[in-house]
Amino acid sequence: MRVELAAPMNEVLTMAEGMRASLRCIGRPSCYLKGITNDSREVRPGDVFVALQGTRQNGNAFLREAIGRGASALIVNGAYVLPEGNYWLFHVAHTGAALLSAAALRREESRARVIAVSGSAGKTTVKETLAAVLASDGCSVSKSGGNYNSTVGMPLSLLGMAEADYFVSELGINRPGEMAPMSAVLRPHIAVLTNVGTAHLGNFRNMGEVIAEKLQIAAGQAEKDVLLLPGELEIPRARHFAPRVLRFGMHEQADFRAVNICMNEKGTVADIKCKERVIKNLVWHVPGSIGVSVLTIAAAIGILEGKSDEAVRRGLEAAKLASPRMRLISVGSRTFLDDTYNASPEAVKAAIETARLLAARRPLVAVLGDMLELGELTVPLHNAAGAFAAAHGVRQIFAYGQYAAAIAEGAHAAGMPTSSVFCFSAGEESALVSTLLSETPRDSFLLFKASRKMALDEVLENTRRGS
Repeated sequence: MRVELAAPMNEVLTMAEGMRASLRCIGRPSCYLKGITNDSREVRPGDVFVALQGTRQNGNAFLREAIGRGASALIVNGAYVLPEGNYWLFHVAHTGAALLSAAALRREESRARVIAVSGSAGKTTVKETLAAVLASDGCSVSKSGGNYNSTVGMPLSLLGMAEADYFVSELGINRPGEMAPMSAVLRPHIAVLTNVGTAHLGNFRNMGEVIAEKLQIAAGQAEKDVLLLPGELEIPRARHFAPRVLRFGMHEQADFRAVNICMNEKGTVADIKCKERVIKNLVWHVPGSIGVSVLTIAAAIGILEGKSDEAVRRGLEAAKLASPRMRLISVGSRTFLDDTYNASPEAVKAAIETARLLAARRPLVAVLGDMLELGELTVPLHNAAGAFAAAHGVRQIFAYGQYAAAIAEGAHAAGMPTSSVFCFSAGEESALVSTLLSETPRDSFLLFKASRKMALDEVLENTRRGS
């Protein structure tokens, strides 16, 4: 990960102050810094290299490479050998904590209103949509890049944040204890949870722990701030939040409620109601429950930030044009729905629901790969994915990966014939592609969905070429 450093974080003394680092000058380096990265292969002349200490690699092993590529500064701790060159040496107690501390100083220096988005699915789409809505009336907006949402990616994004009216940041967690430090750095004026599902459940003892960790997005908020939650999310009674809690969804008690919902192959249309105000006929280009959530959250943030109805509409249209997810690709009479970026049980169900609406009367085929980090529930959750597909209009299932048999078992239990389910192990990509081409109808609508590490996008691309 690499970002260009924004002022004043591109000044050596400011960075040292932010990280509480001891500073040493080696040779005759420049007092100004260009970018910052934790990957020595991405270093450019003038950059800062952060030597993070991981379970697999020690960043101190790459100091010489970073200097060789032109780094002007190194952030280090522990034992290391200093390479020759001209650079600044920031020695810190812990490189990861120092990165967060530097980002906290950048946050203090900024006057931007900060919006934080997290959730088990849909957070990148919501982040991009909110950025477009907030910018729709001429306000300047900075946002975290790509999926820079981890305890490393979030502070890097903040360090690269150009000064603006708004900063929209995405937060993702993999294990307990990650959310609170990020929220403490960001101190978001508005924090949004899109949903809370079983993603990364394998790193937690139970769903209660997942919910508790996600709710730590409020840890850095004050009483005047807002925490926006799904209407159906149950909060432990003993839990107290500093910010004001508001709800969104389709429930009657939701503060921001979606009503008059219409879904078809062209997308989702809904009215969003908040007290006496109603924003009518908002449109999102993707049908299904994710479309309802995007519309409701976008309207909620627009209303909270004083945007007009038309500004919200313009923002949604701009976000639709820039949306990188759920790409539709047509080749001949076949249509491919590329949703291979990642997968959780909830995201798989939402993708199948969307694919069914988009497919209309065409044969619906689901190519489903492994969902990772689900712990003890891995097999039953793959069973459930297969059963859901079989019960929701999928005509054929092509299951791929270590848990292909579990997907097939669920599909069979839900009534799908054995002849309609095909299983492939990792390493059988060629057989999967050739079977897709030979066994699916020429006018099929094919959904591809799996965790990113399964590289199902490559299977899709090879199938597309063969069509």
